[in-house]
Amino acid sequence: MKKYFVTIFSLVLLFTSNLCFAKLQFKIEPDFFNLSCINEDPNSDIKLQLIDFEIDCLPENYDLNRFRPSVKLTLHLKNNTVRRIKAWRVTLIAENSFGDILFKSRLTDGTADIKKENIEKSSFIFKDNIFIDDQPYDKLVSYSKENLKISITDIQLVQ
Repeated sequence: MKKYFVTIFSLVLLFTSNLCFAKLQFKIEPDFFNLSCINEDPNSDIKLQLIDFEIDCLPENYDLNRFRPSVKLTLHLKNNTVRRIKAWRVTLIAENSFGDILFKSRLTDGTADIKKENIEKSSFIFKDNIFIDDQPYDKLVSYSKENLKISITDIQLVQ
């Protein structure tokens, strides 16, 4: 009984916040509580769609003020709405071939200009930190496009 009270209290707090972007679906079974987050309408179109991506390894280049190796991740994003997208924020999830999550990263493009139903590129630089392992740079440089799955979730748009 105590477990259900805490869960219901948490759900009340979740629904009272203005940051609820998805419909919550939950099922209560004896001795087990399962809470999963699903899209509001699974048949609805995705407003910002990841079409493709590119990974480019960039070596040190002092002439370009690049003092350590970097990886440039370029996302090809399609605006599936009828209005122009002025800014966007997503959570990027990188997985290996087995579906293991390598890293998650919150990405924002505050100066986007994606016209309705167009595809635009957005690039992000991940720099090597020689003192810390398992950073996004280390994962991206270790994998190729053929054995890396990139997806975006928690899509927020300014139109």
